[in-house]
Order: sequence, then structure tokens, then C-alpha cells
Amino acid sequence: MREDLIINAVHSFVAERVFGQQRRQGFLRHLPQIDDSAQRDRHDQLLRSKLADITRKQDNSLRQAEDADPRDPFTQGLRQRYNDLDTERQALRGSIVQLDARERQEPARPGVNQVTLLDALPHLASTLTGAPEELLDRLFDLTTSRSGATTPPTKPPSRSPCQPTT
Repeated sequence: MREDLIINAVHSFVAERVFGQQRRQGFLRHLPQIDDSAQRDRHDQLLRSKLADITRKQDNSLRQAEDADPRDPFTQGLRQRYNDLDTERQALRGSIVQLDARERQEPARPGVNQVTLLDALPHLASTLTGAPEELLDRLFDLTTSRSGATTPPTKPPSRSPCQPTT
């Protein structure tokens, strides 16, 4: 396949999808698939609800076992149930701590408040075209290292065929 056809197709795609007027609508249309904060909040609320339920059950077990004979089989069962609930409670707390730590380590997810950044994208093509070579080298090196790509992206030609629309 000819390289010039591929380059023209990529430039057309970028001009339409990244720099085109429909970029905001496209972003907002795909945002529910990307922004899972509501689902995360529901999951977090469910874990915390389960934790509160276990704590309530432990308190009930303790109240019943407080004044009972320790040799009574019912009291022994209550103590075993309390210990089982405590193991479950500790596992839930560990899950919540792990989820919180994982969320702090993850990069910020796109949200509706970031849609205004899309308005600046049309200026990117002209800015990159006129940028000094050493800054472009640094930008592409950073982009490659952060994306995990094994081959660096190609630098834009000195005059980009992408014609941004505002």
C-alpha cells in the first residue's frame, strides 16, 4: 500500500475527528463509556454498606454473648459467628483500601469538565507545525515513553495537510 495514501487518510481522520467541529459531540457521546465514576461510587457504597452491616451483626453477637455462659454451645456459636464476621470485615476493609490506593495511582479520567480542552485542539496543528525541532523531539519522546509505544510516532511534516476547523 502506498504511504502517501495512508498519510492522507490519517491526516483526513485527524482533521475531521480531532480538529473538526464534531469533536465535542463525539467526546460527549463516548464519555459514558470512559467515565465510570458513577459505577465506582456505587461499588464503593456497596462495600461500605456491607461493612456497616457486618459491624452491626458483630455488635448484636457481642450483646448476646456478653452475659452468657462461655461453655454454653449457643454462646460458643455466637463467638464463632463473631470471629467469622470479623474475618469478613477485615477482608472488606482490605478491599476498600486496595481500591482507594488503585484509584489514587490511576491517571485522572476524562470528564465533562474537560470538554473545554477540546476547544484548544484546533490551535495544536499550527502550533506544532511552527514549533522548534528540539521541542518536537522532546514532545515525541515524552509521548512515546508515556504511551508505552515501541516505535516513536512520526513527526509532522513542516507543512501539515491537516486543516483544522474551529
